[in-house]
Amino acid sequence: MMEPSNEHDDRTQQQSPQSPRGAVKWTPELRERIRKNRERALQIQAERKRKLQQEQTIKTQTQTQTQTPETTRNKNEETEEQQKKSKLQRRDTTETEAADQEALDCEEWEVGLPEWVSKKEAVAKYCLPEGTLAVCEVSTKDNPHHKGWAPMKLYRRAELRKRAYKRHGGKEGLIEERTKREQKRLAKDLKSAENIFES
Repeated sequence: MMEPSNEHDDRTQQQSPQSPRGAVKWTPELRERIRKNRERALQIQAERKRKLQQEQTIKTQTQTQTQTPETTRNKNEETEEQQKKSKLQRRDTTETEAADQEALDCEEWEVGLPEWVSKKEAVAKYCLPEGTLAVCEVSTKDNPHHKGWAPMKLYRRAELRKRAYKRHGGKEGLIEERTKREQKRLAKDLKSAENIFES
């Protein structure tokens, strides 16, 4: 295998500053100056790193040594906040488990359906008002009909069922309310159809 020749290096060194390529003449003095500048830059960088590490160690030492009652109080408040958050998470988990338990008491048409429900279906099937939906757990998903539209709001079916049962007095109450609303909607549609044929 042939070794690359140094002809190119020799040519660039021999070219004058006014060469058509605009190449700079690399004299030994210029190379030495570049090497010294590089070494100096590396030394400055190393010194800065060392100073920064020293400052950080001094800062951590002074913080641990000079804890005042106020900082201790702040830490206690932080731990209290963490305890509150963990209690809320446990309560949410308990509520979710309870909602999942109620899922066993679902209607026939709900069996095998997805866990998440659109807002339209939540209002139609579970007879819940906007205010109740506002406090339910929501997940957003890109609108499948048009990407530029607002994202869809999806609600957990088990939570909606739980709130609907509570609002309407159980499974039977929800079924009665849904039937009543469907009858009312059907009567309204029949009336509007009669008006169309009469005119």
